[in-house]
Order: sequence, then C-alpha cells, then structure tokens
Amino acid sequence: SWPKAAWWTGFGDKQLDQLMSAALNAQPSLRIAEARVRQAQAAAGNAESSQYPQVNGSLKSTRERFSAHSTIPAPLAGQGYSVNDSSLGVSYELDFWGKNRATVNAALDRAHAAEVDLQAARLILTTTLARTYLRLDSAYAQRDLAQDTLRQRAKTLELTRQRVATQIDSQVELTQAEAAMPATRERIASNNESIALINNQIAALEGKGPDARLTIQRPRLVNVSPVQLPSALPVDLIGRRPDIVAGRWRVEAASQDIKVAKAQFYPNISLSAFIGLQSLGFDQFLTAGSRVTGIGPAVSLPIFEGGRLRSNLGAQQAEYDAAVEKY
Repeated sequence: SWPKAAWWTGFGDKQLDQLMSAALNAQPSLRIAEARVRQAQAAAGNAESSQYPQVNGSLKSTRERFSAHSTIPAPLAGQGYSVNDSSLGVSYELDFWGKNRATVNAALDRAHAAEVDLQAARLILTTTLARTYLRLDSAYAQRDLAQDTLRQRAKTLELTRQRVATQIDSQVELTQAEAAMPATRERIASNNESIALINNQIAALEGKGPDARLTIQRPRLVNVSPVQLPSALPVDLIGRRPDIVAGRWRVEAASQDIKVAKAQFYPNISLSAFIGLQSLGFDQFLTAGSRVTGIGPAVSLPIFEGGRLRSNLGAQQAEYDAAVEKY
C-alpha cells in the first residue's frame, strides 16, 4: 500500500514521531509557506469582491460661511450655514469582457500554487528529517562496530603479549597488535563526532538551537523493511509531484493574467446609483424635500495610453512563456 500522510510512523520510533511533530509545528520555513497561503487566499478574496456590487455610505456636516462677493446669491451670500450631506451609494461594474472573472481565476490559481508549495515544503522537511534520522541510526551502528573491533583487538593484544612472553610470537607481532589500537580509537572518536553533527542537523530541522541536540537519544527503529512499490508505475505519476503541480497552477494563473491585460483594451462600463439627504442647516435636513437621488451608467474607454496597455500585455505574455518553460 502507498504511504500515508504520516508515513514516518511506520518506523515505530516514538522519538522520530516527536521530532516530526516539532519540526512541522516550529520550522520557520513552513510558517513562511503557511503565511504565503493566507496571503494568496486573501488576494483571491480581494479579487472576488470586484464581481459584486459595492455599497458605500457617507455622512458629513460642514459649517461654512459663503462669500458675499462670489457666485452664491443672496440671502446666502455673506452668511454662515451648516451644509449637511448624507448618502448611500451603490456601484456595479459590468464585466462584459471577462476582466474581473479572469482576475479572480488568476488569484485562485496562485492561491492553489501557494497551497501546493506548502505541501512541497512539508514533504521536503519530513523526508530530509527522516533521512537524517536514519543516518543517525547508521552512525550509532558504525560506532558499535568500532567498539566491538576495539574490544577484539584489545583481547588480541593481550593474547599477543602472552605469546611473546612465552616466546611463541616475536616482537613484530606485538608491535602490529599495538599499532591497531590507536586507529580503532580514532574511528570511535570520528563516529562520536558524526553523531554530534547529525544531532545538530536534526535540531536545525526542528527549528531549534544547538542545545536541542542534547535531548536526542539513540534511534529505536522497529521496522526498517523496504517499502513495497507497485510492479508498474505510470509515467504521469511524476505530474503529481508538488513542485510540478505548483508550476502548472502558475501557468494557469499567467494565462488568466493575459486575459486581464487584453480586456483592458476595451471599454469599462459600470452602473452607479445613490440616495441621500442634502440641506443647509438642520431644520429641514430630515424632511422629504431634502431627498436627493440619482442613477446612471459610466463608460471609460482608453484612447491614447502611450503604449502602456500593449507593453503590459507583452509583459504578461512573457511571464506566461517563462512559467511554461519552468513547468
């Protein structure tokens, strides 16, 4: 069967399980990836808001003295009044050319890519930590072998001394037996150094300082049998790799950006309406006669942009080409 999400639990080592949990919760690179996911999701929500009507309310009151020599006629000229204005406005952009839809789709594709990047970061972290932990187990095994060798050579040295004392062996054999001891002790010291270095690496993968290595004990792996893979693997399995999936989402996002850039060449059409109250002074402010309303379309058409829109389209097409090549 294929490995599950917490595949490392198959080794049956509780310390490894604890290290994995600590790394997944405390590793700064994962927290950065999670923050990017939230940022991309927020950007998608911001883009999606453009598909809905926008409602805004305002209320203001200004005490103003009108000039006696301006365009304001008598009896207002030269007098001071409170200018009161409250309104509720509604606006909605008609997405005839699909610009808003493409913007939303691009934002969603980037959010999906960020989510896959998070999974890729988790996969890299867990596999690297598992490999490092297995190296630690191997380093302990090598030290055990070196210590066994040291004990055997110590016995050989003692036996050789006895044989030399009884004149069965010569001084040459004794010298050879004595020469083997320092090399074995040096190998044990090298193994201890490797164990300390690997413990430091595990502490770093946990997102902790070097002191964390002091709490790491010798691995106790229960099951280290090879994982059984299917006899045949389809070639499209590689397309499920997180980094490749994220690359495909970024290609999709870039293609949507091209649609947005093309839509900017066409007119922008929106509808707006408002209702409110306007009056001089507070006496008549809340009466029906102070009511104001309005509704109407607005159309804006780019006529001369100095090549800005065409340059923007070219930049988006180049971004798409780069995303395709990277994928």
